Amino acid sequence: MERDNLNLETLAVIEIDYADLGYPAKARKLKPHVFKDGEAYCCIYGPDPQLGIFGCGNTPLEAIEDWESDLENASKD
Repeated sequence: MERDNLNLETLAVIEIDYADLGYPAKARKLKPHVFKDGEAYCCIYGPDPQLGIFGCGNTPLEAIEDWESDLENASKD
């Protein structure tokens, strides 16, 4: 899945510095998009939450960690 498949024009995208070693290695490699949805932060890699890898949390890091959990579960299927 390519990041370019996403239409993020209507979302409040958060810029993440994936060079920061505090982020999970898979996220640093794939660089998923993080955006704010109300009070939550969401993280996505793919065309949409149903077809892509998706995660949410109270902070950008929590969203990325939840995203990584979804990525691991998807690779087991």
